[in-house]
Order: sequence, then structure tokens, then C-alpha cells
Amino acid sequence: MQLFYSVIIYSILIKMGKKINKNNCSIFGHVCSDIVNDRYVPGGTALYASITAQNLDVTPRLVTSCGFGYPFSNHLPKDLVVVPAEKSTVFQNTYRNGSRSQRLFSLASRITVQDIPESWKNSDMALVSPIAGEVDFNVIEALSSDVLVCVCPQGWLRTWDSEGNVSRRQTNSFNWDYLRRADVIIISEEDIGGNESALTNIINGDNITIITRAEKGSSVFLQGGERHDISAIDAKVVDECGAGDVFAMAFLVRFHSTGDWRRAAQFASAAAACSVEGEAIYAIPALQQVEARMNFINAENS
Repeated sequence: MQLFYSVIIYSILIKMGKKINKNNCSIFGHVCSDIVNDRYVPGGTALYASITAQNLDVTPRLVTSCGFGYPFSNHLPKDLVVVPAEKSTVFQNTYRNGSRSQRLFSLASRITVQDIPESWKNSDMALVSPIAGEVDFNVIEALSSDVLVCVCPQGWLRTWDSEGNVSRRQTNSFNWDYLRRADVIIISEEDIGGNESALTNIINGDNITIITRAEKGSSVFLQGGERHDISAIDAKVVDECGAGDVFAMAFLVRFHSTGDWRRAAQFASAAAACSVEGEAIYAIPALQQVEARMNFINAENS
């Protein structure tokens, strides 16, 4: 009789769209605060990705570092490792004529292999997403070969002077071999200064490389360098901050579940479009919103 009731409860949960065992994703990188127009707003790829994963019915496992009293700690996931730090990472973002300049005010602690719980090295997925060079490269290599690994190398391509003024590192000077374990690499056109030639080695490698281009969509390079351009989805833009982070996690989640890079890229574009129509992390869409956007686009194109 007990087994009978267990089967009934399981069936009800399935009909309600509930998953008994969610997929999980380990996420590595700093959460931060961004100063924009003299006020603090939540920031960091790791924070955006964690919330996106949760909203897409995936359990985030976040390894980060921040100081005591991080002002947006209520948005951190339950599965959490925080490497202690005197201060949280803080950027000041200034926007002029459509371009952004940054200043790094403070930096939390480094994230190393020793900070990762052993079982988290065997998650279904992993997103390695430094924002200021804070993740050790060997974190990527420490992940099990069964883990679908996505790397957003933005933070390794930044440098800053003694005053904290952030500039773009010369991409030709970066050792892209550090990323050889990655199954997917996602990087913005801004991060490489439009210099795609710097990515020749990884574009022609064994992974999938995606260059995001904001309102111009994205370019997906399959193993061996075969290029496919994906159109952006129209959106009423309120705040573009974090759209690339949402794209990255949405792509990873859908690619993991389907194995179809095109469907994953279209799904990620829809998620990013939804996210820019509100402010910051508060506009990160739920799974139902993304699928509704996809259905709307498909209906328009049919």
C-alpha cells in the first residue's frame, strides 16, 4: 500500500511539471557589487548564472568569495561555498556614448581547487566565470571528464592599473591552452575587442566557441571552426547588464538537456532578450517565460 501511494505521489509531481532529481551545475567566480549612477547593484557572472540556473530548474552549486555583509547575499543559492575575504569585489561602471569604462575598487579572495567540495567536481554541468582573474586555471582541469564544462573567460582578459582602472588585456598574450578542457567557451565581442583572429586556436579546436554580439546576435563555431550566426531576438531594452551571463547559463542548460547547439543558442537568445526588459537580476526569466518567448518567435516565423 505504501508503494502504491508513493507511485501516485510521483505521478502527480510529474504531471505538475516537478522533477524528482534536478540536474545540477557547479559555478565558480566572484559575486560582486557594481556601482552605477552612485548606487550599488548586484553583479558578477556567478550571481547572474546561479539565479538563471535556479530559474531554469537546475540546482546551482556556487563557489565564490565575498566579504561579510555582502549586500545581495539573500540572492545566493543554498548550495554555497564562500571563500572568506576581507572585502567583496566592487566595480564602478560608467557608461558614455554606449561604451562602458570600469574601475575595480576591491577584490575578494582567489578560488582554488581546494575550495571545491569533492562531489561538486562531478556535477552534471559546470560554469567557470571569473570577473577579475580570481579563479585558478586548474579548477577547470579538476572537473570530472563527465561534466559538461562551459568557460566564460572574461575575467582573465581584464587587467587594471594601481588606481583600479580596468582595461582589456591583449588577447594574443593570453594562453588559450588553459581552456582546452572546456566543452563550450562563451566570450563577448567586447572582451576580445573585435579581434576574432586571437581566437583562431580555440575556434578550430575540439570545443564549441560562441562569440556574443549584443543586439547583433551571436556566432557559434563548431568543432573545426564551422561558423553559424544566430540572430538576436527583439527586446524592449531597459538594462543590458548581465544579458551575456544569462545567455551563457541558458545555453549550457539547454545544450546539456538536448545536445542540440542550435536549439540551445536560440533558447539562450530568448532568455537574454527577456532579461534585458527589466532591471539587473530581478529580470532574469523563469523557464516558462523563456519557452513562451520561443513559442511566440516560432509562431511569428511560421
